[in-house]
Amino acid sequence: MATIAPASPARRGLAFLAGVGFAAVPTVGPYVALLALASGGLQIHRADRWWWLAALLLGLPWMLTGAAWAGVGASAQVVAVWLIFRAAAEVRHAVRGTSLPFDAGAGLLVGLAGAMALGLERATTWRLDSARSAIDVFAWTASPALYGHAMLLLAALLAVIVPSTALRVLALGLGAVAVIVSGSHEAVLAWLLVAIGLRFVGRRGGRTASLAEWVLIAVMLAVATGLTALVGLGRTGYRLDVVPPAAGANLFRGTEAAAGEWWYPLGVDIEAGAVTLDGVARMGYRVTKTDPEPYARLQQIVELRPRTAYVLAVAFRGDDDRRPGLDGWGRVEGTDQMVNLGATMRDGDWVVGSGGPVTVLDSGVTEVADGWTRGQVAFRYDGSEPLIWYVGAVPDRSDATGVATTFAEFQLIEGDEWLPYLPNEADVRLTDLRTTRLPLWRQAAEAIAARPWLGWGPGGYVTAARALHPDDARYRPLVAHAHSLVLDTWVERGIVGLLGLLLLGGVMTLRVLQQRDRAMAVVLAGVALLSVFDTTFFNGAMIYPLAAVLGWRAVGSRTPARAETGAGSAIAVRLALAATDVAVAAAGLAIGLALTGASASDALAGAWTPALAYATLLWPAFAWLTGAYPGYGRALRDELAGAVRSSLSASVTLGFAVLVLPAALPISPRAVWVAALVTVLLSPIARLLTKQGLR
Repeated sequence: MATIAPASPARRGLAFLAGVGFAAVPTVGPYVALLALASGGLQIHRADRWWWLAALLLGLPWMLTGAAWAGVGASAQVVAVWLIFRAAAEVRHAVRGTSLPFDAGAGLLVGLAGAMALGLERATTWRLDSARSAIDVFAWTASPALYGHAMLLLAALLAVIVPSTALRVLALGLGAVAVIVSGSHEAVLAWLLVAIGLRFVGRRGGRTASLAEWVLIAVMLAVATGLTALVGLGRTGYRLDVVPPAAGANLFRGTEAAAGEWWYPLGVDIEAGAVTLDGVARMGYRVTKTDPEPYARLQQIVELRPRTAYVLAVAFRGDDDRRPGLDGWGRVEGTDQMVNLGATMRDGDWVVGSGGPVTVLDSGVTEVADGWTRGQVAFRYDGSEPLIWYVGAVPDRSDATGVATTFAEFQLIEGDEWLPYLPNEADVRLTDLRTTRLPLWRQAAEAIAARPWLGWGPGGYVTAARALHPDDARYRPLVAHAHSLVLDTWVERGIVGLLGLLLLGGVMTLRVLQQRDRAMAVVLAGVALLSVFDTTFFNGAMIYPLAAVLGWRAVGSRTPARAETGAGSAIAVRLALAATDVAVAAAGLAIGLALTGASASDALAGAWTPALAYATLLWPAFAWLTGAYPGYGRALRDELAGAVRSSLSASVTLGFAVLVLPAALPISPRAVWVAALVTVLLSPIARLLTKQGLR
């Protein structure tokens, strides 16, 4: 067995410091790569042209849609990623057979701990008085999802490259702490995927290390399933990044999201469901008393500022014999002085009372259609110190139980004038994908249908939302992006940018697939999972460290594979070819719809039903029947004939289905014929390019 050559103390110290710096400041990577390029340490390879093509495709849509500098920046970032990848590979060549990787790994671990601590200090404030759980203590002033994702990725990368089992366990442990603090549910799931996956790729370590890893996995499973909420830790969730409102922010949190920790039922049960108020869909809360106390309520915890005016409002609907209203209570810190405010609907009158340093400025009710009433109170908190206030809606101001009232549009805003209802920013931790992600993905699909080729430009998701639904911003906060890397790239950069993203992903992961680097494949699976639910991939704290470690791992002792070597690679080849056929079918149908509709955007938006999306599977189905998967060893003429035959067969079958099921497939026969022509022309070319890429 070969021994590891020792390095000088000075070089070992530099390796340790380099590891610390790279983990603590991951965005320094491009500058290191440029230094390596300037010193002549990098040589251009033929494969580098694919990196450059990816850079061009990702920047070109913005250059062509009026955001030239943003497009140049997008292309420059991909070039920087390429430089980091190549520089890391060259460094690995230089240090093979020395002890320097051990020192760099220790430095990376120290840098990870420092990055985690600095990130917490700079990105959060503390909400000790009003927090309902340990996770809720962290009130983030920056993106918590980015923090959780970046720390997870760094921990996973360190777990792959550090040579010590103990360091690997410690790296995963630090990553777990950062992920829990961020409250990001997708980061918890990705951590579990990485940690469990690494247990089965041949790097298990000793008994103590294995036990420590399984304990960490058990804890994170408890976090993922919500069991830790039972002991006060709280729950993680799928966060939403929203565009902050210009003014009049609602102090009630997540009013349109029922599955949040911020709701606290005090002596009541709640049942949430959709209601309609002034013709607008809202989240309604049916609140039923279970405690005889007249102040039993559904409440939240807010903070009132000294000598500041507020307007408290809510809409309610219930039986005539109910006495619903509003109720707020708090205690001035360090004293026994109470701050009370109550409003009750009693015999048609809106009765308001208060106690402590609070002055009622105005109050009133407004009748709304369908039996709804909107009550409001304007008041001023006259205290000299901030006040933690427990405020909410009372279903019935009596000692009866079992009575219920439905509430909606909870609002508490600064000022002395009532403003139209605006939900709070929804940077929230919701475990329900139907609330947090699916509506965003549907809106992204609508934006893509309107501008499929070059997209909407930087910040395109918000631009599309304002253009396609200009009134929505009045009723709910605008989400900043689609919370899906593929969808957000397609919305902002169109099909051209999406091809660039796929090409970038391909060149970054090519060596992992060729060398059967299972440990790195596990990390990439975790990154892919994060990218399903968020768009942090292009942030420097994510993509630069990933490129560096991929370049480092690209220098291995294994001979790259040049053909299918097992069931896994065979499945991957067939799935890639099938995905190509689906993409060609979707492109053909989109072109057919655009050319045969009165309005291209209307035709695309109206015709893309789920049934039509499923119909694109006809193309890979007929390709499989004609022996096109994988199709090795066939003459070029047979390959071309098979592609034409399968495309025509799929088009004819779809045309027949359109005639038989016009309601499910609202597409004209002319559009099908155009799609047939396009797919016949594109299919052989696309399959040829895919096979070349797979080789």
